[in-house]
Amino acid sequence: MSTIVKGYHCWRCGTELTELRLPVSRRDECAVCRAEIHVCKQCAFYDGRLANACREERAEHVADREKANFCDYYKPRADAYQSADVRGQSKARSQAEALFGGAGDDTQTGSDDPSQAAKDELKRLFGETED
Repeated sequence: MSTIVKGYHCWRCGTELTELRLPVSRRDECAVCRAEIHVCKQCAFYDGRLANACREERAEHVADREKANFCDYYKPRADAYQSADVRGQSKARSQAEALFGGAGDDTQTGSDDPSQAAKDELKRLFGETED
């Protein structure tokens, strides 16, 4: 038995998937851009920041996150579509977090701030004193 659900959008073009039936078939496609729907990028467990890009630890590795697959853990998510601007911001934020080891927030102070701790250590190493 399948159920038609509303409020889901295509991961590729953002079009509302008005006739999305649960469970999602491996053959389901977006009516506008023909993107396959049973893909990692449409899944609630998808997280591009992780090594396997999946928060479900037991899921098998999927080489192409934009192609239909047979994953048993697939669960569609309504907010899978991200505009190009949002994707760029997310990528930049992830890179900053990886580089600086934090949330990229400049409001932190004291020893809890990794960048400030690094600056303090450099000053100590080079014998600089604070005025």
